[in-house]
Amino acid sequence: MIFTSFWSKPLPTGMIRIGISRGSPRWMKPGPRIPELAPGSSWFYTATDPEEFRSAYVGQLACVDVSETLDRIERIAQGRPAVLTCFCRPGAVNFCHRSWVSVWLAHRARLDVPEFGMEDAGSGASHPLLPIEYRRASSEPVPLAQLPLF
Repeated sequence: MIFTSFWSKPLPTGMIRIGISRGSPRWMKPGPRIPELAPGSSWFYTATDPEEFRSAYVGQLACVDVSETLDRIERIAQGRPAVLTCFCRPGAVNFCHRSWVSVWLAHRARLDVPEFGMEDAGSGASHPLLPIEYRRASSEPVPLAQLPLF
């Protein structure tokens, strides 16, 4: 199982954090990372609205091989639940790139990747940290062609 979460979220023993942020917390022992899933340096600090961010990040994800990424997650996790982490704390931000990772994995690999501790809120196009203008109810079927995601 794969989840998303933030660095300071307490996790049960047996889960493994995999960093997908541009860096990792100084207060935490360095661990595995997948830097290809971190937001790009050329636009991360300049994207001023959710659409600009979405466009840049989705373009970045289009260049990442989902099968290789899943193989890497599997090798790192070694059978344990993997938690793709960054700094954004739910409620403190309006959206986070890890929600787009959930959408990307839903579309490219047919995986449900919910926010850890908020599993009932949905995953993919219903991930709770997806910008509200892109979010869909988990019970609402949305054809892929209607989502401006990938």
